[in-house]
Amino acid sequence: MPQGGIPIVKPIDHRAVLDGQPVHSLPDDALIRQCFAPLVDAYKLVAAQDGDVNGLYASFTDGQKALFAAQTFLSHAIRGTDEFHWRCLLFRTYPLRLQGMKSGVRLFGDEVMTRLLDDIAAAIEPVNAVEGAMMTFEEAERLLRSQPDYAFSIASLESRLHLALPCTYSLIASFIRNRAADFIRND
Repeated sequence: MPQGGIPIVKPIDHRAVLDGQPVHSLPDDALIRQCFAPLVDAYKLVAAQDGDVNGLYASFTDGQKALFAAQTFLSHAIRGTDEFHWRCLLFRTYPLRLQGMKSGVRLFGDEVMTRLLDDIAAAIEPVNAVEGAMMTFEEAERLLRSQPDYAFSIASLESRLHLALPCTYSLIASFIRNRAADFIRND
């Protein structure tokens, strides 16, 4: 304990450990998963303890924030039309999620995904949602089933997401490789 009796608290490191694998040897998707894992693990731990999630997020580097926002959305949105739709509606309920996602993909230099997110925002704009009041998954499913034109729009956006993903993942992985010290520890 230092003089004065106040303990020194070492900040928690949320970077990945690659166990000796060179960052350039990993496929893009594996690198992204490896660097995302410590972020989402920290989030789950803090959230489970009713901790300061905003404080945790603030402790991330800008690149980690971008990765967290992008991968949190993308890893769920690719699980089918209903899941994609519900995740998009979360942007309507929680506009800061959309803002974080857009900031993230802009940081990665992903103009295609940025345009797609703008189009998603426009498509879900007419949905009657109260900020902070989340539509249930079942309500979102009923909305899709009851409005064929809207459902077609959502399915088209989902298709565009799948077409954009290889480029998005390549840009994210390239960003990580170029700023490896922000994402990877050398233990």
